[in-house]
Order: sequence, then C-alpha cells, then structure tokens
Amino acid sequence: FNAVRYKDGGEPSKLGFFDNFSLGFANKQFMLMVMTYGIQTLAIAFITAGIPLAAIYLFTAPEGGPVAGAQTFIFICFIIGALLSQPLWLALSKSLGKQKTFILGTVIYIGVLTSIFFLLPVVSFELFLGIMVLAGITNGCYQQVSWAIMPDLIDITKNEHGVAPEGAFNGLWLTGQKFA
Repeated sequence: FNAVRYKDGGEPSKLGFFDNFSLGFANKQFMLMVMTYGIQTLAIAFITAGIPLAAIYLFTAPEGGPVAGAQTFIFICFIIGALLSQPLWLALSKSLGKQKTFILGTVIYIGVLTSIFFLLPVVSFELFLGIMVLAGITNGCYQQVSWAIMPDLIDITKNEHGVAPEGAFNGLWLTGQKFA
C-alpha cells in the first residue's frame, strides 16, 4: 500500500502507541465528542434495559397478562424510527451543518426521553409505541451524525500535527462507548 498524503503533506502516523493516544486527548473538541457520545450510549443502554421491564410490568392485555409481543413491538418501532430518520438527519446536516444538527437531535432526544419518564406508567401501549418511533428518530441522529463528525475532528489533529492517527482516535471513541 502507498502512504496516503494529506493536504498539509502529512502521512499516516508513525508515532508510538502512547504518542498517538496523547494526540487524541490533546484534541479538546474530539474528547468532548467522545464524552458526549459515551453519555448518549449510556442513556441508550438504560432505554434498552428498561424496555423489557416496561413490556412485562407496565402494559397489560385486556385479559390481564402482559401484552403479547410487547417487547418486540417496542424494539421494532424504535428501529423503524431510526431507519426512516436517516434521510432527515442527512438533509439537516447539509442545511444546518453537522454540529448544529447533532445538538438539535440531542436536545430533541433528551425531550423525548424525558417525556417517557413522566408519561410512564400511565400512557397507553399504543401511545408508547409512537413515542418509541420518536425515540428511534432521534436515535438516528446519535447513530449517524456523531460518526460523521468524528472524521472532521480527526482532521483537526491531522492538520495541526501532520499525522493521521485515525486508529488511535477510533480506539478512544470506542473505548468511551464501551465504558458507557
């Protein structure tokens, strides 16, 4: 493979393990995004852990037991929302910019999740499915826009230091996700 050249004459990093990671820690915007992404990942873990409990304990069928297939329906609504939202987040990123789109999506996501907190356990199962579609739509921003921002943040380090430490940056990013 030929070495990749960047506009500033940089090439893939030949720095050692710790030096590559120190570049990631030195990029304040990147580290802020890593922490934000980690917090969002933790919130999503709480959602996915709570869905089975909501399905079993909060929604009952007319005959008394849990709604048959409730957990499956909840996850399907969440995934459908996320899938269908991808063109929306792409269009917003093009018109507003990635950063503003990410902030907008995150604020709306917080609003949707907060509404779940205040609406349960009194909301109907059908309304909850609608809320899960909205949660999926906002989760689509988390899935798409944050990953689209990451290369831009890596470019900051490429341009400042003339090296391309993508592997180290991806390692930091995924480590934050795994901690969450």
